[in-house]
Amino acid sequence: MDHNSVLGMMHHTPFDNIGLYEQPKPRFMFKMPRVVPDQKAKYESDELFRRLSREGEVRYTGHRDRPQEERVKRFLAACQEGHTEIAFSATGTNLQLVFNPLNQGYMSDQCDFEKEPGK
Repeated sequence: MDHNSVLGMMHHTPFDNIGLYEQPKPRFMFKMPRVVPDQKAKYESDELFRRLSREGEVRYTGHRDRPQEERVKRFLAACQEGHTEIAFSATGTNLQLVFNPLNQGYMSDQCDFEKEPGK
């Protein structure tokens, strides 16, 4: 090996190994079953549900580049279409929710586990 090739191999800028674009972060996708044998027990015992049930901020994550008023309209439209994206700020958990759109508007503000025992 000659002297110039050895110097060429030793001289690297600190940015040689960094790509032009940031590599995408891994995404963990899983489907949650719509119905489980004992929904109340699952809700109370599952670690994910326990973390998400704590008091905290939930934010709409879609259309972050748009003005607030437009984001509110797009959020409401997406909910009526049956999908939306939200994030739990305290835990960093992001959810993409997909559900059946309601034709008659909103039916209930909450789930009632006591009304139908065993769900």
